[in-house]
Amino acid sequence: MIDIVKKPKKVEWPILIATFLFSVGIPWGHVSGYAACFLGLIVFFTSLGRFEYDASVKRLFLFFIAFFIWGVIESFVIASQPAHSIKTVFSFASHWLFPFLLGFILPKRWRIKFVFLWMISVTLLAMSSLTAYLGWIDAARLSSEGLLKGMHTHIQLAALLLICLHLVLAGILTRGLSIRKTAILLFLGLFFAFCLVLTGSRGVWFAGAISIAGATIHNIVAGRRRLLAVIFVIVTLIAVVTAISLFPQVRKRIDRTGADDPSYIYRRNMATMAVIIIRDHPVAGIGPGEVPYAREYYELMDEMCLPVEIGYLRKKHLHNMYLHVTAEFGFVGFLLFMGIVVSVFIALARSAGSADDGLQKALIFGVIWAFVGVGVGDLLDCLLRGPPVAMEIFWLVGIATGSVFRIKEK
Repeated sequence: MIDIVKKPKKVEWPILIATFLFSVGIPWGHVSGYAACFLGLIVFFTSLGRFEYDASVKRLFLFFIAFFIWGVIESFVIASQPAHSIKTVFSFASHWLFPFLLGFILPKRWRIKFVFLWMISVTLLAMSSLTAYLGWIDAARLSSEGLLKGMHTHIQLAALLLICLHLVLAGILTRGLSIRKTAILLFLGLFFAFCLVLTGSRGVWFAGAISIAGATIHNIVAGRRRLLAVIFVIVTLIAVVTAISLFPQVRKRIDRTGADDPSYIYRRNMATMAVIIIRDHPVAGIGPGEVPYAREYYELMDEMCLPVEIGYLRKKHLHNMYLHVTAEFGFVGFLLFMGIVVSVFIALARSAGSADDGLQKALIFGVIWAFVGVGVGDLLDCLLRGPPVAMEIFWLVGIATGSVFRIKEK
């Protein structure tokens, strides 16, 4: 599916090396992602004069910077652990802005190829996890407790598979795509959906149902191969039903779902704790990265007989990205965070409007709905904290919004 291209220009080599390192390595571990982003930053700051930006991208940059500046101010003024808070703010920059820039500076003719390379790497990771799930190899990091984990948590792997599923859907519905390529993508979609079910992440199942339904309706309304859109949904449902039928572990996860499920109870109690923190610190929160150190609130939850799983000094987030950001950064930080989210969608919409019809536009549509899926999933988790999922989705956003800037030719 990857076409032969012309030899890269000399100025492209550092970008291509960094992007190769990111796309191949990031599904297996975030260290390669950090290294790639560092190299990408060097390229970006040494080539500033060669870029021209759309207003939507400038707006996104401004919200990124404003969020980080607010976090730094809070680290010194609000936080009880300033060093940890600064590290948390830098982590957000490393997981959002830096991968975005790496994708943003990638030349247009290389985007589809590296995204497909990343999807191949995720596919290999999922296949390796499936072998462990079936008991063919013993690797707890790939699969344990009846869940696919893929070197991450089962929730993070599920989110990566959902992102791939959206990219596949968008690719399938591209006009003019050959029958062979369409068939390959349909098979990939079947595999991603099958493995997504085996992760056992009910939150991502919910996010997938919402976002896939939205993407399907959008593509049908837009007239993008409507029959294939329906076929894709049917194929996905077949994969889901097959996984449920074959594996009792999946049925057990479904049967456990309810008001007495420990996962639901912990999330409900953590939401209660978040609301109490926000009530006490509405404007500025308790400071970046301070949730593990909020001892008085963990003690309060104990007094109220509301267990929050692992608790003081061990729990790193509140299992809801929106409540988590508000609890740590206050409503000011929440508004800046939502400014980033809204700016992402505006920039992606601008990119879709300026992109040529075909796989480039399909990529943008896929990223839009993948971002929706991650956003819905973050109602029950904190996927955008990163590094898994957050780095990948912002890298893809950078690649997709790259169509609203250009490199000046010398």
